[in-house]
Amino acid sequence: VDDVQMELISPNDLAATAISGNVTPSVGTPATYTVSIFNNGTATQTAYSVKLYNAANTELATAAGTSVAAGATVQIPLSWTPAVEGATSIYGKVILAGDVNPANDATNPMSVTVQPTGVMSVTIGEGNLAEGVPFEFFYKNSLFQTLYYPTEIGMYGNITSLTFYNNFVTNLPNKPVKIWLGSTTLADLSAGWIPAAQLTQVYNGNVNFPSGQNSIVIPLQVPFSYTGGNLVLYANRPMDTVYFSSSDNFQAQTVGTTRARKLISDSTEYDPLNPSAAGTLSGTFPKTTLTMTPLSPDPLFAVNPASYDFGQVLMGMNASTPMQALNVGGGTLTINSVTISGSPFFTLEGVPTLPANLTTGQTVAFVVRYSPTAAGNHTATITITDNLGGTRTFNLGSRDGSNRTAHTVPLTGSCIDPTITSLPYAQAFDTVTAPALPLTWSKLIQSTATALVQTYTTNHTAPNSAGMTNSTDASAIAILIAPPLATNIPVNTTRIKFWSRSGSAGYPISIGVMTNPQDAATYTEIQNIPLTAAFTEYIVSFTGYTGTGRYIAFKHGLGGTSRLLYVDDFQVELVAPNDLGANSISGNSTPTVGIPSNYTVMVQNWGTAAQSTYSVKLISGT
Repeated sequence: VDDVQMELISPNDLAATAISGNVTPSVGTPATYTVSIFNNGTATQTAYSVKLYNAANTELATAAGTSVAAGATVQIPLSWTPAVEGATSIYGKVILAGDVNPANDATNPMSVTVQPTGVMSVTIGEGNLAEGVPFEFFYKNSLFQTLYYPTEIGMYGNITSLTFYNNFVTNLPNKPVKIWLGSTTLADLSAGWIPAAQLTQVYNGNVNFPSGQNSIVIPLQVPFSYTGGNLVLYANRPMDTVYFSSSDNFQAQTVGTTRARKLISDSTEYDPLNPSAAGTLSGTFPKTTLTMTPLSPDPLFAVNPASYDFGQVLMGMNASTPMQALNVGGGTLTINSVTISGSPFFTLEGVPTLPANLTTGQTVAFVVRYSPTAAGNHTATITITDNLGGTRTFNLGSRDGSNRTAHTVPLTGSCIDPTITSLPYAQAFDTVTAPALPLTWSKLIQSTATALVQTYTTNHTAPNSAGMTNSTDASAIAILIAPPLATNIPVNTTRIKFWSRSGSAGYPISIGVMTNPQDAATYTEIQNIPLTAAFTEYIVSFTGYTGTGRYIAFKHGLGGTSRLLYVDDFQVELVAPNDLGANSISGNSTPTVGIPSNYTVMVQNWGTAAQSTYSVKLISGT
């Protein structure tokens, strides 16, 4: 047993769980860092702030928090302009009056290396994996290709060097490597390798790869002007006479499944100009730092992202995305205004005081939120104005060389009304790919561990069921929530049927009703059922419910840790006085001609009234 912590459950408990952002910012250039705030309490919070501190606990930046419901997480952007070059660390902290758990108010520290003035650097990836990319030294020969997306890069510039992060057990000096860069409109590499002939060779020479943890900086022999699109990196370790340790790896991460390709061999020398094999498609790519200089001595406007589609959002829910306008050129660009027009369901949050003067790499950061209350497709437009009529515009993802001062960002979103308007309603969780839930279903998780509510391939009817686990948190809140019933269908006139099982016999599941699907405190239990280890059908009536909730929900019954519960073939139906069902038939399956046989039909009264006047018939199926 280690690191035991006991804490109060209180209305007021916000936690700063993570911080992300550029680990290689530049002196004099604002950098945006995003702090994740989790509401571990039972009350919605609106009056709080989030701050950025350095290792000396000096405050670097502050931002007002946005509304966060119990059990929900919000992302709060903060802008920091470094003043001193060199290595340091920063962390985020949430400030809430009356917070009962100060121990969870701060994130873990994040190491950053501040670059000199005029140099723009962006680091892509967390580096939580150890992999042989972009160069594989456990094999004699390797090819690797990956994409970096505009929203990850966040700027334009002349790429002058690449940095990878190794952790080798072998000291490997003067190893030959080749690198190409380019841009593409392809969204992934599922169609195969992007030919080297479509790219620019930026390095062909030897590189030192020392043992231990190191930053491998490769100054490009040919700088690459990145002006938009998906950036392509193509790396080759030419055929060597020996291979080295399988532990000679680089920091990497996996995002998606189709953004990278890798080809390795000890016997075949693969030609990077004409690969003879497809290699392995994956989402694994190296943690990478791109170092850039401005594209021009004059100001260049860019906005990231250039457009945004929120996709499908349930009515009453909300989604948000960070956005920034920046100067990717030289000189000074003044941002005069940031406005939004169109559907009122789109709003701007955190827009700083304007006008703002931006030098190279500096940004104006804000958040766009989509909170629809009516079903349908919705659109809006953000308009950003600057002070230079001759400013050249670069939208990350596209390029526009026209002269103008008003730059627009189109927004789209689609709202789905999940309301159940007629019964019976059924959901078998089979129209999605695990672990995704059906769009109209939701979940609520409050946990100190990795509790889950999702779909699984363990099922009563193939291919999926829904389920939940509390992982190592014996006090976790994990709730699977059905779509709301229409106001003309009172919950106390309904019942549900579902099939359920647990990982081992006796694990409990709770069935109840919620008034607010984002607030665990509004859950009212109707029945608690100890499950068996085999799928069994259960029926729960809500006729005794006297509340106003419209959301039927399943809640993890706890009782231990790492308990997995499954729910499948869910159905809601009206409870009526007259409802008899013939559940099953049993008897002799091999009767003889001329000899009577007895058969028993199991009749269940699903209704609310006792029944005495009815008949049961036996009917031939042929």
